[in-house]
Amino acid sequence: MSKGGLLYHYPSKDALVDALVDDWLGSFERDVEARAGECGWAAAYAEACAVGGQSRDERATDVALLAAMAGDPGRLDAVRRRYASWQRRVAAAGDLGDVDATVVRLAADGLWLADLLGLAPPRGRLRRDVLARLAELSGR
Repeated sequence: MSKGGLLYHYPSKDALVDALVDDWLGSFERDVEARAGECGWAAAYAEACAVGGQSRDERATDVALLAAMAGDPGRLDAVRRRYASWQRRVAAAGDLGDVDATVVRLAADGLWLADLLGLAPPRGRLRRDVLARLAELSGR
């Protein structure tokens, strides 16, 4: 895409970053939706967060989007609204209570962040055991 084409669709850097963040969150939500038919929203959310295996370029894009959001706290408002919606769906899913559903979501978010930033993510047997426990907690 040419610079002119980019500027036609996104008149500013902020508009481009907002569109990228919206696409990023939408892609994740579509992944959860695709999985939810088999196991419910809480388990699907945990599975989508635990996928791992992103390429170096995908991780770099995610880190860049996080940095762009952190650089402008107002930009996080859209992300906060999306997460609030996901929290409501996780809490309303299946026979999990609000507390267990929230623990599953927070643990899945933590695993995703540990993987993304290389913050001592669990590997090997420990990872398998953590994922099994998350599945168990989520009613999978």
